[in-house]
Amino acid sequence: MIAEKPSWIRHEGMQIFSIDIQPGGLRFATGGGDHKVRIWNMKSVGRDLDTDESTPKLLATLRDHFGSVNCVRWAKHGRYVASGSDDQVILVHERKPGSGTTEFGSGEPPDVENWKVVMTLRGHTADVVDLNWSPDDSILASGSLDNTVHIWNMSNGICTAVLRGHSSLVKGVAWDPIGSFIASQSDDKTVIIW
Repeated sequence: MIAEKPSWIRHEGMQIFSIDIQPGGLRFATGGGDHKVRIWNMKSVGRDLDTDESTPKLLATLRDHFGSVNCVRWAKHGRYVASGSDDQVILVHERKPGSGTTEFGSGEPPDVENWKVVMTLRGHTADVVDLNWSPDDSILASGSLDNTVHIWNMSNGICTAVLRGHSSLVKGVAWDPIGSFIASQSDDKTVIIW
């Protein structure tokens, strides 16, 4: 069943690799093959509003990655959106006061909202393909094609642990609802509970 397929959600003709809806439902983020994270207005989704030009659809385009964006994940409190990329980096963005800017010569309108990188997490040696916030948003887990899971302290951006147990690409990470365990899945045909 398809409720709607909005034609205005796009990444310059490139693939869309990830989508996540902000808790509270005001925005959703997409990551794509154009190396960008895009923040969209959830209010624009709906048959009546699809053609309403008074409601902005694209709120911001975040142009800080240098590779395809494989994963976007909102923190549970909705304040941050994290993204993982082929550039081996995880970026955490936060909305700041004022309106945003636009890339010179892009032909795109200026951003409605101002989103800035507040944390850059480096440590993976291959593409970052999945992210998951702990239930209290204090820790971020990342899975990578370098066969590892990294655990990041979000108060200071320091990697507190590198979990090595998979013999192939780590494709997914998930926290249990209490925050005691992390599960990872891999191309080695295993799931590990950490």
